[in-house]
Amino acid sequence: MLVLAAALTLTGLNPSVTPWLGFEAVLAGAVLLYAGTGRLLTGRLPDNAIGWLLGLIGLLVAAEMLTEQYTIYALEPVHLSLWSGHMSR
Repeated sequence: MLVLAAALTLTGLNPSVTPWLGFEAVLAGAVLLYAGTGRLLTGRLPDNAIGWLLGLIGLLVAAEMLTEQYTIYALEPVHLSLWSGHMSR
């Protein structure tokens, strides 16, 4: 959930993401559904591989959102002092 919170924070800080805001909201909902279902299944049946896979899918989608938003944020001309923005130029 921390990864998703960081991704949504960076989404709010990126002004160029405004046209894609609906898509980011759908992705955030998907993360919550996958991770929540995975947590529910693994909590009741720890040996269930489907629960672990659902939780992993939720984590990977949240990590993808975070890396995408950090890249957009770092490459803005105002934020080029960030590590990835500095390394890319």
